[in-house]
Amino acid sequence: MKLKINRTRDGVISYPMHTHKNYEIMLYLEGDGYMRTEIGDVPFGKGTIIIVPPDIKHGSVSKNGFKNI
Repeated sequence: MKLKINRTRDGVISYPMHTHKNYEIMLYLEGDGYMRTEIGDVPFGKGTIIIVPPDIKHGSVSKNGFKNI
């Protein structure tokens, strides 16, 4: 199994809509906001884990910034 681990920089306000060919698992480390998807928005806060299936367009937005891994 091939894994890739990324972390956003501190204080990201918006992450653009995008897709992946694989599942994506996100843990929000700081901030609150929502993950936008084509089928609805999902709220997040510190400690939230969101699993995004392949080929689902998504992006994150936060008024005061967030950090995730």
